[in-house]
Amino acid sequence: MFYVADGENGFMILNASGPNSRTLIGKYDTAGTVNFTMVEGSTAYIVDSVEGLVTLDITNPASPTLLASNTSLRNTDKLIINGNLAFLANQDYGMLILDISNPSSIQHVAVFNTTSNNKVTDIDYKDDIAYVSVENQGLYLVNVTTPTSLEIVSTISNGYTKSMNVVVENDLVHIVNGFNVNDSMIQTYNITNTSNPVNLNYTENFTGFAQDIEVINSTLLIAAGDAGLVFVNITNTSNVQIYHTYNSLGYCADVEIYGAYVFITDGYRGLDYMLLSAPKETPEAASTSSKKTISFGWTWGGLALATIPILALLTKKSLKK
Repeated sequence: MFYVADGENGFMILNASGPNSRTLIGKYDTAGTVNFTMVEGSTAYIVDSVEGLVTLDITNPASPTLLASNTSLRNTDKLIINGNLAFLANQDYGMLILDISNPSSIQHVAVFNTTSNNKVTDIDYKDDIAYVSVENQGLYLVNVTTPTSLEIVSTISNGYTKSMNVVVENDLVHIVNGFNVNDSMIQTYNITNTSNPVNLNYTENFTGFAQDIEVINSTLLIAAGDAGLVFVNITNTSNVQIYHTYNSLGYCADVEIYGAYVFITDGYRGLDYMLLSAPKETPEAASTSSKKTISFGWTWGGLALATIPILALLTKKSLKK
């Protein structure tokens, strides 16, 4: 299934029976603009500009039903789930931790924010550490083993003065400047010792407005707004190189990975996807192929993927996240 936050068109569930499928299974209309979605089991979590955090029962995908909503969480930019806990990057409150064991009655657990109350722009999670990007300050590594007693493990102050996107993969954390359109920057730190992140002393600049980032094997994928989808080879951390840019002809707002496929939401064209060949030793040898487009409404961002067996079988070189 494709679960799409489709802006003013609401929350959509699309058929994934094949790579050319454009079938709408079900949808849920909200009072505002749906900007983000995350699916866990039979529950969809969506962020709406008016209704806030909305939980839906999608047991029957043809007819999503409302479980609960919280209007105070309308300014949420990111939501990740770990077990019975949800971690939210919220512009008003910081990083919120919620108990979602009962989706019909979500409970507040804890909040993390800095003394300056600067906006939390992104979060990621690995091994009981939340990686919290705070505008104008940097990246905070927060121990969430005991959610009611959060502890700052370390901070990364990398000189960025605006929003940052963050993604953790194995023992590395990749940070991308999010608001400097003409000179965005990528930096990577080794986090084997989370108490002492080590700057790998490289930067790679690119033109674009970073919206989202993902990692697949040795490739960093950046949804870079008007600049499209940027492919960065990170095999050699001392010589990171941009090897390809896919111009989506619109506004590349979100990127997700399933198997060997890369899916992007385009603010003007809909949903694009392509088969990603594994990067070779030289970036120039890498390529994208088999690009397809599902044009479905005004898809600005927020894409969740689940259970796409046919797509996974389309290539023998299945690359798993």
